[in-house]
Amino acid sequence: MVQLCQQAFLYRKRGAQHLPEALVKDVAQTLGVSPSETRQCISTLGHLLKTAVFEGSADPQDIFALFPGGFHKNLRDLLTKIIIDNMEKWQSDSITGQGRLKFCTTQCSLHPSSVYLLSKLHVRAMCVRNNMPGVHGESGICCNFHF
Repeated sequence: MVQLCQQAFLYRKRGAQHLPEALVKDVAQTLGVSPSETRQCISTLGHLLKTAVFEGSADPQDIFALFPGGFHKNLRDLLTKIIIDNMEKWQSDSITGQGRLKFCTTQCSLHPSSVYLLSKLHVRAMCVRNNMPGVHGESGICCNFHF
């Protein structure tokens, strides 16, 4: 299940029709479902993981809120544990996978809350990468990092 989550996160930006055939075939065989259902599963899981990383909370209750009502409890609990265990890595990967973080100075098309989130992820990744203990404020970001 962890490997499936890793793959779903890796391919989260691709549409279901653009997943590697080898991945679709392996997952379909493992789960015993059709390739179409596999694409939908990976795509939906990728969306869930992307949303969880965007929200950035490691509180299980916050992650539970991302699941629809009536979702299988044991599967929800397992996915929540995987998300919490991989949150920092996926946040870091989200930043490094896009190259350096660049802030817009003129005619920025990003919503201000998106810029805040990107800066929060960037600072958190820098603190983790540089092993900076720092002071953590209410937002959970490293407050001793100077811009």
